Amino acid sequence: MAEIASLEEVLVLAAADADSRQYGEQIVAQREQDNNKCDTEIVNNVLNVGTKRKSDRDINGSISKCVLIASIDKTSEHVTNKGCKRKREDEDDSNKYADGYAKIVASHYNQIEEKGLDERSKSRIVYLRNFHNWIKSMLINEYLTKIKDGKKYNAPIRVHDMCCGKGGDLQKWKKGGITHLICSDIASVSLDQCKDRYTDIKNRRSKDRGGGNIYSIEYIPAKYNFHLDGVVDCPEFLVHFPMLVKLAKKFGLKLIRTEKFLNLFERMKSEGRQLLGNMRSLEAYPPFDSAATLVGTDPNDYVHASKFIKTAGKNNLHIGTLSKSEWEASCKLI
Repeated sequence: MAEIASLEEVLVLAAADADSRQYGEQIVAQREQDNNKCDTEIVNNVLNVGTKRKSDRDINGSISKCVLIASIDKTSEHVTNKGCKRKREDEDDSNKYADGYAKIVASHYNQIEEKGLDERSKSRIVYLRNFHNWIKSMLINEYLTKIKDGKKYNAPIRVHDMCCGKGGDLQKWKKGGITHLICSDIASVSLDQCKDRYTDIKNRRSKDRGGGNIYSIEYIPAKYNFHLDGVVDCPEFLVHFPMLVKLAKKFGLKLIRTEKFLNLFERMKSEGRQLLGNMRSLEAYPPFDSAATLVGTDPNDYVHASKFIKTAGKNNLHIGTLSKSEWEASCKLI
């Protein structure tokens, strides 16, 4: 509870700080209305790059290793407005910091050793990862269904999978029947592994035709170091959500929905009940094999499950659950 309280306190402080910065930016914007021409030129440059990229995407049957980065050339020499110059200098400083952290994050993921399915099944967070995969599967199916119901017959469905990692969702997109997929990630090694996985899936498809204690967070104002057992150990950042939505809108991205994982589970658990079992997203409690060991190590990890069985009045009942530590980690996500 202390960690949750600390998280809420940091989020409140970060949001308040972002609001104050936003107010300050509005005041500066009012004083520098003459700079609108400079801003328009910069935005147009971004839009032009984005338009060019769009024409490069329609390459059927391949995974593009293109990370969409809109590079902005220096403003023309005839623009001498001091406000524009100061703005560019501030952006340059921000980009330097961003590049530094980007290299740290990319280096972290590039150094993670690729492990086989057998090794991953021994992980402390195997059920947590499977549960999150179930959530992604349900969301992908929900929104692809909405898109297909609303689109014209034979209209293509193109998807950009940002932060695709090693391509763990390729099968989900394949089952979704999309037309074209673009995968991008900050880690080049992950993209190489994603490409290998895609090639493997394509080859197998051809053959078929022929025949609590799991995570820790150290808070430092808006930046924090996040550790997830054996998977993540690098800097991440608190972002004021309204500002994130505004930034995404600038590049043509529209927020469709935000929903906490716990709320999504309540909404989808009946519809996705069978898939939960197929994906081994929940741990059997008590284990069917008396010699098996539960993944949770904290004494309180399964108190909720034990109480549920006692309340049901069935001593031989086995249920599917997450450990308390895993559930608390999931409940922090949207």
